[in-house]
Amino acid sequence: MEETQTPEPAGTGQPVVCANCGQPGIEGDHPTPLCSDCREKFTKFPIPIWIKLFAAAVVAVMLFSLYSLPANISLGIHLAKGRKAAEDRRYVTAERELKTFTDKVPGNTEARERLLVAAYYNEDYEVFSQQVGKLEHVKMDDDEAYRETDRVMSDAEVLVPSDSFKVFTGSHPELNGVPDTAWQNYFRSNPDDNNARIQYASLLFDQKEYSGCDSIMQSILAAHPGNIPALMIGASAKRELGQYDSALAYNTRILAVNRESVMGLASEARTLLRQKEDAKALGMALQSYGLDEKEPYAQASLILAYHFNGRAGDRDALIKKAMQAVMDSAGRTTLQYALDVISKKEKFRD
Repeated sequence: MEETQTPEPAGTGQPVVCANCGQPGIEGDHPTPLCSDCREKFTKFPIPIWIKLFAAAVVAVMLFSLYSLPANISLGIHLAKGRKAAEDRRYVTAERELKTFTDKVPGNTEARERLLVAAYYNEDYEVFSQQVGKLEHVKMDDDEAYRETDRVMSDAEVLVPSDSFKVFTGSHPELNGVPDTAWQNYFRSNPDDNNARIQYASLLFDQKEYSGCDSIMQSILAAHPGNIPALMIGASAKRELGQYDSALAYNTRILAVNRESVMGLASEARTLLRQKEDAKALGMALQSYGLDEKEPYAQASLILAYHFNGRAGDRDALIKKAMQAVMDSAGRTTLQYALDVISKKEKFRD
């Protein structure tokens, strides 16, 4: 009977033995000797489930990062641009960038604080009030953004009617018919009510009592030197008094607070038109309109600038566009003033 021979590695004379099971191995140049069954088994060795799960998680993270990272970078850019614009006191740009950011990241307190400040200096009181409500019960860090917010909230007190003034207006529903003695008695009892002072100054302006109006504005600005509504009324009063350098000084103060003040730029354009610096006025009016094409005061100022620069076609096209878009009576009154100047119903300058 013929004996079964165990395979031997070439040149060694030693049999090839499977390193796994001890059975005769397969001849050949293999780093580890295995029999045919073990080699097939190890070649098809199943990958543990935990390795598969780990690999799937890594792929998921990579895919998430691939799609979300560009969006996160974009949002970060909006926040950075908003911060930088606010630092430069370009509050229209700041509000636009910060609004884009907070729409996507509503829980970011710093962005909301900065948005509140920007909206206030833009006289966008709807957005300002929204941010006040959202931050009302939020704990804020004592940092630069918080301190600026606190300053703005203190200044904004001028916009809020006091309880005493609410009683006064309740007793006098038609404020333009209230006698001066009643106003004087009210201010004697409420010497610090600057909201009432702004209301009274506005009435004096409408009655063309410009000196009295300016005097009241100066008393408000002594307590609130950067208050844009008060500065605007002061600039308008000085312009009507023919004190153009003083009017421009008010405008300069507005633009020192907010370099992109739509109202401040438009007001300066009107003062320059009074001085017959028409080309310069047109540049200011275009800046104002470019920042907010829907603001009636900016529209009316640009209409006037087009008119005095002899650009009747541009003037008439803007009149048509503005009158079609105007939404309220205040806007119509603002635009009507420009139309009355053009038709010479209102005297604007000599």
